[in-house]
Amino acid sequence: MSMKVRSKVSVFLVCCSFFLLSGIANAEIKIGLGGVMSGPFAAWGLDAVDGMELAIEEINAKGGINGEKVVLLVRDDALDTTKAALQAEELIYKEKVVAYFPSTITGSATATYPVCVKAQIPAILGAQQSDITCQWQCVGEKEGCCNPWVFRMAGTVSQQADAMVKMARDKLKGQRIALMHDNIGYGLEWKEDLTMAAAANKVQFAASEMFPLMEIDYTASLSRVKNANVDAIVVGTLGAPAARVYNAMKKLGMTQPLLLCEAATELAFRTTAQDMGDGAYIAMTQNTPYGTKDAKFAEFAKKWSQKYASQSYSDVLLTHPHGFQYYDSMLFLAKVIEKYGKGPKRIREGLENIGPFQGISGITYILNKDKHCALSHLTPRMFKFEKGKILLAE
Repeated sequence: MSMKVRSKVSVFLVCCSFFLLSGIANAEIKIGLGGVMSGPFAAWGLDAVDGMELAIEEINAKGGINGEKVVLLVRDDALDTTKAALQAEELIYKEKVVAYFPSTITGSATATYPVCVKAQIPAILGAQQSDITCQWQCVGEKEGCCNPWVFRMAGTVSQQADAMVKMARDKLKGQRIALMHDNIGYGLEWKEDLTMAAAANKVQFAASEMFPLMEIDYTASLSRVKNANVDAIVVGTLGAPAARVYNAMKKLGMTQPLLLCEAATELAFRTTAQDMGDGAYIAMTQNTPYGTKDAKFAEFAKKWSQKYASQSYSDVLLTHPHGFQYYDSMLFLAKVIEKYGKGPKRIREGLENIGPFQGISGITYILNKDKHCALSHLTPRMFKFEKGKILLAE
């Protein structure tokens, strides 16, 4: 081989090595996230972004996953279900995300997870609790089961509803219990599940009120509940409306126990409700780190409250925002990709087979072929807001 030919071969090999190394250096694992990032309910989407970004920062600081950088691609659907579905298609087909996190809001999640199912991309519900999107009892193609491509990392509405009704009847000795819920899909699902839970526990609601989600003052609805002489109130709604119910009760001098769902862990409840909602009960599938001396969580909580102080987070307001579940979900997903690979089919296989994963608060997530709800093995527990914290009430 002549010197000239050798020279050309050497240049070619150097160029190939450069492009190969460049490709490795620029390799990325793209993760998609959809949700509401603007408007009055933006906290739901922004908390999800916070949790995902914090986890991804930690993952990339350690070299990524198998040497590849993790990139989060976020889309704001502004509560538009058609827009949510189109954005999911864009991220899946154009951006080639290997997994997609649908919105925490039920309507948008219901519109987007079928896109994932059709494309055979894992849809991971980071904090979405609706039984409509993923039943905790079964997995399969049959109606009422969780689709094989859908996975939930949160508890479910139906499980929380049962815990709320039992707490009102047994622990709080409620004989005349009132049901309140908002007028959107989330509240209507709560009405259905709380009514089913009441029937299963042989309870009849003494009053039932549906209120407009965006109404500022719920005094009229609470006045009717007050006139029904109830001794406990169960409410299915989001954080800010739950705070308005709490404030209206204070205004009317009502002292009946108020039982809320896990959505009330939303920061909007504690920043809107008088006295941070002191005295209100809450059903949670997640455990709470308060009252423990877990050094790992304490370090995490400090980092979280410092990083997101501009969003009103602080140690006194820190509890279990669903952003923590997105943080756990991303670390869980990273563990799966590291072991099984980044192909969507490999990820689905890994999620079903990798085994238990311990979250930042100590809670254990378990997925398998028969159960795609990672907390289905846990029974929701009742907690209580006390001086800005959430403490076990049982």
